[in-house]
Amino acid sequence: EAVQNPQSCFLDPELKQGTAALTPLGLPKPITGAFASVYQLDCPTRSWAVRCFLREYADQERRYSAISERLGVVKLPCMVGLEYLSRGILVHGQWFPILKMEWIDGVAINDYINRNLNHPQVLQSLTRQWIDLMGSLRKAQIAHGDLQHGNILVSGSDLKLIDYDAMYVPALAGLASHEEGHRNFQHPGRTGKDYHPDLDNFSAWVIFASISALAIEPNFWKVLNAGDECLLFRKEDFEKPRTSKALKTLETNGNLQLKTLVSHFRTILSLPLSQIPSLDGSVLDKQSQPDSKTGQVRPTEIQGLPSWLGDQVDHQVRHVELEPFSATE
Repeated sequence: EAVQNPQSCFLDPELKQGTAALTPLGLPKPITGAFASVYQLDCPTRSWAVRCFLREYADQERRYSAISERLGVVKLPCMVGLEYLSRGILVHGQWFPILKMEWIDGVAINDYINRNLNHPQVLQSLTRQWIDLMGSLRKAQIAHGDLQHGNILVSGSDLKLIDYDAMYVPALAGLASHEEGHRNFQHPGRTGKDYHPDLDNFSAWVIFASISALAIEPNFWKVLNAGDECLLFRKEDFEKPRTSKALKTLETNGNLQLKTLVSHFRTILSLPLSQIPSLDGSVLDKQSQPDSKTGQVRPTEIQGLPSWLGDQVDHQVRHVELEPFSATE
C-alpha cells in the first residue's frame, strides 16, 4: 500500500519521483524472498531496486554501511551500487530502513542455462566468466555469502550478483553471519560462525561443476530435474555423495571429462568447509604429458586444486586413462 504512493512514503528525493512497476492488477509488484521484498521504481533518470526488509537486525546498518563502502572502493563490475537509508519508507506513520540499489535487467542464471542447453559454447563461456568473477571477489577479499541461482543474473553479456544480506567484507571480520545461504548451494557443515573471505569456495565449485556438466551433456537438466531450486545438485548430494543419484548419473555417462569432473567434485565434498580450495583459472589448464608406461596422455596434475588434494583425486581415477578436464573443449 505504501509503495503505491512514492511521493509520500519515501524520503529520498529521487525515489519520490519514481513509479513502481505494477502487477496485471495494477498494484506494485514485489519480488519477495525470505528476508526482503524488492520493488522496481522507475525514476526520471534511471530505475532503482527498493529492498524492504522483512527482518531487522540490530547491526543491520553497520553491516550495510561497511558493504557499501567496500563496494565503492573496489568497484567490481559484477556488483551493483547500493545505499542504506535508515529512514527509507514510511508505513502507517513509522519509518523503516530500505536499501536503494541499482536496478539490473537480467535473467536468472538457471533460466539462462535452460535457454542455452543446446548451445554448449555459451555454457562453456559461462564457466570462464564464473571463474573470472570468483577471482575478482577473492582479490577484493569479499564473499557474497549466498551464491545461488536466484542471486546470479546474466545481464547482456555480463554476470551480476544481487542480494548482499550475507556478504562478508574485511570491515566485518570477527562477526558472525545472520544467514547460512541456500541449502542446495552451501556446504552441509556451514554455520553462522563461518564468516570469512573463503566463504564462497564451496558454492563456487557447485556452480562451476553444474554448468560444466551441462555443457558436456545437456540431458542432465531433464534427467535430474535440474533448475528446481538448484542448478544440478542438491543438499542431499553433498550430505550423502556415495548414494547421490546426480553424481552416479554423471559418472556412468561414459564421458571421460565428466569422470574427471566428478572425481574433482567428490574430493571437494569430502573436505570440511575450512579446507575447500578456491576456484581459479588453473582448473581449465590443458597441460598434459604421456604416461611413461602406456604412452597415453593424462593430466600432469589435477589442476585448480592444492597439490596434496590433487594427489588424492589422481589416486581415485588412476585406473582410468583420463583426458585433462577442460570446460573450454
